[in-house]
Amino acid sequence: PGRYVKMKKFTLPAALALFLLPAAAFGGGYVIQGAGVKFFMPDAWETHESNLGIMFSSPSGDMVLTVGAMPSDQLGDALKMAGEQVDLLMTEAEYEEGEREVEINGFYGMVFSAWGKTEKGDSFANFIVLSAENDRRILIFSMGEAGAWENNLEDIQLLTDSILPAD
Repeated sequence: PGRYVKMKKFTLPAALALFLLPAAAFGGGYVIQGAGVKFFMPDAWETHESNLGIMFSSPSGDMVLTVGAMPSDQLGDALKMAGEQVDLLMTEAEYEEGEREVEINGFYGMVFSAWGKTEKGDSFANFIVLSAENDRRILIFSMGEAGAWENNLEDIQLLTDSILPAD
């Protein structure tokens, strides 16, 4: 539904990684330092390092999800980096025109999505951007095979329910 537009290729400034805020693990959860946000991801999701933050891969391998933070003036660069990943892995990517507003446990922001094809068939990418403390933005970027969002919905719900202000 709706109209879609193709997204252009982007180049990534090498300095972007310097602006991302680290997330520290604590007893099964994570705190994004400097942004005042904590969250939980089930242990079954494998953890990896990423230029966008902490990347998690689903137990079945059908989806990756990255959570990271940056100063608000670096959000455009982070979205470009995520867009490059979509362009690298997806062909025929079509992006939603515009975005939807979202509120997760008192954090407000926007959501937009893309659909296309990978070597495994139909796929998606979701971008969730939330405002946080200290003029920071949280980016939750996910990509997966068609049906992966539904397959991992219980874990995704645990993640979204756990996004809270850090103590």
